[in-house]
Amino acid sequence: MNNFHFTAGLIGGLTGGLLFGVVFSIIGVLPLIASTVNSSSAFVGWVIHLIVSMVIGVIFAFVFGRRVNSYGGATLYGLFYGLILWILGAVVLLPLIGLNLSLTNLLSTLSLVSLVGYLVYGLVLGLVFGAVDRPHLVEHNRTVGGGI
Repeated sequence: MNNFHFTAGLIGGLTGGLLFGVVFSIIGVLPLIASTVNSSSAFVGWVIHLIVSMVIGVIFAFVFGRRVNSYGGATLYGLFYGLILWILGAVVLLPLIGLNLSLTNLLSTLSLVSLVGYLVYGLVLGLVFGAVDRPHLVEHNRTVGGGI
């Protein structure tokens, strides 16, 4: 992973996290996030959420950075990553903090809103990653050819 990838993942994760944080605010999840550090403050939930969003953005850069060779590719990888995060959140993370979801709960309106939030996060992460990592995309397309 080069410096462009790291920076692109960090900025993409933060940007996606800001938008997804709005969804979390609407559905009232921020105090639940804060409870992971024995707090009930929505502000603490925001801080934790944004830190995690940036870390997850850097992980995206590490996993997909070398594969992304176009804006379209960055967007598709971002959407896929958002879906994977939603599944991992519902299946792994929520049970760890004491919320076990049945399939019925997973498909509830609240979970579907959460799915939209994760997809928006992934979409924004991919778009911003592609924009910030533009020098890498341009160089890759110049040497390999193709791309959007």
